[in-house]
Amino acid sequence: MDIFSYQAEKNKEKMAPLAARMRPRSLEEVVGQEHILGKDKLLSRLIRSDQLHSILFFGPPGTGKTSLAVVCAKKFSGEIISADSRQVYRELTIGSGKDLSEYTGVLYHLIDICDLHTEYNVFNFRRDCLFAFDKITQKNKLPIIAGGTGLYLNSILQNYAMPEVPLNESLRAELELLSLDELASLLKSLNPNLHNTTDLEDRNRAIRAIEIEQFKRSNANTKNAKSETNMPIKPIVFKIAFERAVLHQRIKSRLEQRIAEGMIDEVRQCIQQYGEMRILKLGLEYRFTALFLRGEYTFDEYIEKLTAAIRQFAKRQETWFRKMEREGVKMIPLDGANKSSMLETIEREFCKNI
Repeated sequence: MDIFSYQAEKNKEKMAPLAARMRPRSLEEVVGQEHILGKDKLLSRLIRSDQLHSILFFGPPGTGKTSLAVVCAKKFSGEIISADSRQVYRELTIGSGKDLSEYTGVLYHLIDICDLHTEYNVFNFRRDCLFAFDKITQKNKLPIIAGGTGLYLNSILQNYAMPEVPLNESLRAELELLSLDELASLLKSLNPNLHNTTDLEDRNRAIRAIEIEQFKRSNANTKNAKSETNMPIKPIVFKIAFERAVLHQRIKSRLEQRIAEGMIDEVRQCIQQYGEMRILKLGLEYRFTALFLRGEYTFDEYIEKLTAAIRQFAKRQETWFRKMEREGVKMIPLDGANKSSMLETIEREFCKNI
């Protein structure tokens, strides 16, 4: 062997360990470290690393976020945080798509935590999500966030500053004299980049939003504003997608299943307990079912209009998700029609970020 061949072999020997470290590891290799580190220490290292704090799944209605999150929770020793604006309510089970039977063996958070007397909002969600996140990591478990409420997800991904704002009774008395259109104009003048446009559609929400904006302006240079803990969450973000025609069919089938499970009776009971106006505010399944029960639609019209509304909502969510990408949120696409491919992608990205 000449000197050049000898040196090439030596270099190959030196590079072999480095190459082994650089190639993506399988889940079996990662979990195999347990006998060296111990399971708790391993999970603690993963959770506290800069590369990986959690996993986040999102997508339009009917994309299977819950079932995928449960699979990953079992595989990666995790617990699930729901990011759905209606699953927080105890009374909303079928129409909100809780699918609690899917969670067998997996702990979940932010589901069934309040009743419909409460107006749960993004401030409440961010506070409760951070609390749940900390609780999960204290147990050396992996937080897995799953949901489709874009504003809720963005409050975590963009680490919104959410001050705790007290009620301002004198301001409220003045605002009560204004029409909804006047409240909306005032709110838009205070915050031209308003995140939650639903605040423009309801008097109580508009008044509260104005109250918050006024408080932030008055306390901009003081220490009176009590902010939430600055606890940025850095998840691996997965976006579940289907072909448009496939997604539309899944939405239709999902709606038919919910009606068969008793969604109409669920809405009827909620109206009896909380009044029609409260249920109409919940949107989509609850709003259209309440209008059907009022006699606004025939059953066929109800199905047709609600199906179309959910599809339009899914389209608006896609627009919201693209906006999040433009704002710097890195998203890894998952082909919802190919379960094995989804799991391979999740495992690869999970291991790569350790």
